[in-house]
Amino acid sequence: VYLDRDKTFSRKMQELFMTWYLETKVKKQRLMEVYVNAIEYGPALYGIGPAAWRYFGKPAADLTPTESAFFSSILPAPRKRFKQYCRDKISGWTERKIERILGLMLKRNRITEEEYQEAMATPLLFSVEKSGCGRY
Repeated sequence: VYLDRDKTFSRKMQELFMTWYLETKVKKQRLMEVYVNAIEYGPALYGIGPAAWRYFGKPAADLTPTESAFFSSILPAPRKRFKQYCRDKISGWTERKIERILGLMLKRNRITEEEYQEAMATPLLFSVEKSGCGRY
């Protein structure tokens, strides 16, 4: 978010000091908010808001636990995972990753047992409109 994309020793040193500074001065919740609103979720698709609309046709605040877990599963290869959206089919690896994330959400009391059971029983459905899928 704050530095250029060069992969140099100088940039890594800037990252080191900036990370230390931000983690001592900014609350973790705010750091996470900045992160999810800046990262790439597909080709030229940045931020959780636009990604929620593209993938699921709804605002990020309305994502289900399964849809949220899907977004957690697409990093570090968002362009590769974007192909699943274009093909309207998730891979076995992604399915297992979503199940693992849902299990962690339950274990950490982020969702209830009832929400977990509902999430496990409900298939992930992408938005009908497949915008941005021209070459996929």
